[in-house]
Amino acid sequence: MPNRFFTESDIRTSAETAWRSTLAEELRFRKPVGDLHAAAVYSTPEIYLYEEASFKPYGAKLVLHMQDDGLGAGLYVERGYLWAAESGWTLQPHWDWHHFLHLFGNDPGFQALFHDARASHEGFAFWIQSGEADDEELSVYASKAPIATLHALLATWPGHLWCDVYFSTLIPKDILLQADDEEVLKAIAAPLTAVAPIYWAIVNRRRSVKPSAFGG
Repeated sequence: MPNRFFTESDIRTSAETAWRSTLAEELRFRKPVGDLHAAAVYSTPEIYLYEEASFKPYGAKLVLHMQDDGLGAGLYVERGYLWAAESGWTLQPHWDWHHFLHLFGNDPGFQALFHDARASHEGFAFWIQSGEADDEELSVYASKAPIATLHALLATWPGHLWCDVYFSTLIPKDILLQADDEEVLKAIAAPLTAVAPIYWAIVNRRRSVKPSAFGG
């Protein structure tokens, strides 16, 4: 029996779909990846999962993001900006981007978490892109690139562009449409569990490092 989360019309990159609210509600109830809140994203075909008590609007998150051929499941970190009249568009010092980039470039234990996730699911890959609001389009898909190469790319990402980083694997369309409720939830929980240690490493560093360390 098909599940109650997805229909054929949901498998598209549109925010005008029905799957997000139903699935987010079930994830909040079931908590398959520990005590994380699940929220449907208003303007994009995504669900975010995060520790509600320490949520930051531009913080790291676990993510489910719909694609044309299935559902991406993994980690999401963004480098964004806020407008300040005296300084223009400014990367804020308290955002998780700083913690992510520091750990990604300097902490072998953190880097090993990505290798562990890749070992558990061969499909894990990086998708790095400029944000939807940017006039310039810049997108990189990297499935096997070394961590050092990816860190160099992120560290030199054009300063005037937003940067969305997804580290995720694909849950195929046929599973979303043909599997029952329990099978779908298991398929979602497995990759999210694999990247949860990466998320918690970023959160824990945020808690231990003062924003002034980044100039704030």
